[in-house]
Amino acid sequence: MPVPTRWRSPLTLAALLNNLSNRRSAVGDRAGALGAIEEAVVLRAELAGANPAAFTPDLAGSLVNLSSRRSEAGDRAGALIAIEDATSLYLGLAAVNPAAFTPDLATSLNNLSVQRSKAGNRAGALIAIEEAVAMRRELAGANPAAFTPDLAASLNNLSNRRSEAGDRAGALAAGEEAIAFYRELAGADPAVFTPDLAMSLNNLSGGRSETGDRAGGLSASKEATAFYRGLVEANPAAFTPDLAMSLHSLSVRRSETGDRAGALSAIEEAAAFYRDLAAAQPAAFVQALVNSSNLLADWLAEAGQGERATHEWGLSRAALAVPLFRAYLTAASAAWHDRRRDRAQAEERIRLAASEAHDPAGQQGAGGGARIPDFAVGESRQYVRSVALSMNPPADGLPQWATGTIPERDLALARAWSGAATWSATATVLREHACVVTGPTLGDTLAILVALHPGDHGLARLSAVREAILEHGLDQVLADLTAQDEMQTMINDWIGTDTWSSSFTYLSEHRERLSTDEVVQVLVAQQDPTASQHAAILILCQTTTLEQIAEWVTHASAAADLALDSIDAGDLGLLHLLTAANPGTLQIPGTGLLLQAVLLLAAGEPDRAAETARAAADMASEVQCRAHAIRLERLAKHADEVEGGSASVAALIDAYAPRTDSTLHGNDESQSGRSADPGHLGGPR
Repeated sequence: MPVPTRWRSPLTLAALLNNLSNRRSAVGDRAGALGAIEEAVVLRAELAGANPAAFTPDLAGSLVNLSSRRSEAGDRAGALIAIEDATSLYLGLAAVNPAAFTPDLATSLNNLSVQRSKAGNRAGALIAIEEAVAMRRELAGANPAAFTPDLAASLNNLSNRRSEAGDRAGALAAGEEAIAFYRELAGADPAVFTPDLAMSLNNLSGGRSETGDRAGGLSASKEATAFYRGLVEANPAAFTPDLAMSLHSLSVRRSETGDRAGALSAIEEAAAFYRDLAAAQPAAFVQALVNSSNLLADWLAEAGQGERATHEWGLSRAALAVPLFRAYLTAASAAWHDRRRDRAQAEERIRLAASEAHDPAGQQGAGGGARIPDFAVGESRQYVRSVALSMNPPADGLPQWATGTIPERDLALARAWSGAATWSATATVLREHACVVTGPTLGDTLAILVALHPGDHGLARLSAVREAILEHGLDQVLADLTAQDEMQTMINDWIGTDTWSSSFTYLSEHRERLSTDEVVQVLVAQQDPTASQHAAILILCQTTTLEQIAEWVTHASAAADLALDSIDAGDLGLLHLLTAANPGTLQIPGTGLLLQAVLLLAAGEPDRAAETARAAADMASEVQCRAHAIRLERLAKHADEVEGGSASVAALIDAYAPRTDSTLHGNDESQSGRSADPGHLGGPR
């Protein structure tokens, strides 16, 4: 069934994806929520680039949501980047229109504080939340009904940030103020504000305990846990993580007041919840499972149940099917045994943890599912390394990334390289650190860093540049890299032109330098639709005038005409270039799906090709179906151009069989001249 045109608008689609992300998150589908918001951000970034005044607010809002979704998925670094970008946009918007955008800026600052805290930047986190509280006090003073909930939330976060900074009295004061607001709000609307009240009580529990009021801390923790139990009964997917967290806190509070049996009972329940949560979403919950398993093992050991503690570590490890995530639990258990002076167990487990984190098979999801993101691979190895280095002396037989020394001078070079924003700055870094680049330790250091930060293209490039310098010398490499930078600048300038008219003017002026295999390879390597489109244009330039290519790029119907002819001729290379140069050809009703089907066939995906052909037949008129079948009959004469040969083309023809006459052969005699081309046999293309 064709998608209505109104839903194809990037503006409408971005809004739908943004809302879909929120809905998926609410029902616990964190992966789906992240995928939807990432699509929304891409669309809104394009819209904002074309019309900043109209669409920057939408982009900023989606970036706030992207930060939350990345955080839920365990990508703390990505979450911080997204919320920093959102805050920067809102600062500009609020400067121009404070009444409209100060509330959004306050929200962004509130979230920025949380992500900075998770990244270890406690001072920056405190600054951000203090700004958010100040803004929200002013907003709530002017409009209490609208902004008191936001003020309460920021006060709750302020309490946490002050606690992290060592200001226990200030943390307690902010927490008590938040509780007062939330009790009033929950009294008026329990369905909306009970979760916030429970979270604030859980935080207040820690604040009271830190200031010596252990009984008050226990009371707040019990109340929070009771609220969460009720919430879980109504919505387990949404609130089980909060109940597990609250039970962990309750265990600590009970232990502080001397109730060891109650403490053990609470942490046993928390660990059981976290095992289930981590089994389903390991990236999001593995660290919480580590913490609860540690506490459970400690309480059991204190009760004289050391063997059971070891058994519980095993149960937590068994909950994680993917070795990469299981490495967290294995390493944590190694650290636990090391603290208890059980060196043999500690060494055995840290070696196993390193193996689990090191094995490339550990990067695959359970049951052959989606590949684990690079950031999760790196974080697992970094955790194992932190445990391995805490053992004195480190265990033997560990990989280099787990215990290898990283000289400070090598780190200084890596940081400077990462911070260089321009080629000029990069060249300066190489010259100033030339002795380090050619020194004896950088190779091992980069091997360690690349293993700890897989997917970091900057480190991989520094490693490649170092190898080139060792082989060819610094001056030659700098000259080569300068030429590459000039080429990339030219490519960026070309792609960045505002209109197709200016794009082809730029290409005409720089055709000799742009129309090279090297430039095409650079564009293709970017694996970006816009870059691929420009690569196709350059390849077409080798045999076609710029005027003709401009016609194809700006008029999908013109490109589609030639694309259909390329099917007739079996020239699937030209078909690929034309559809890449103008992706709009693939959206033309009827014709677009036929082109997609043939492209899939050429890519070696006959099943998907046949499925797409059936969809094309369902959407097309009888006349179009007959025309498409004739095209495919002609393609069958060039079966050697298609993977699977004539049989695979026949499968596409069969998709049209129910809608066409039984005799397609011989129709060519009645098709004379361009006006009778099968692609023009009536009906919309």
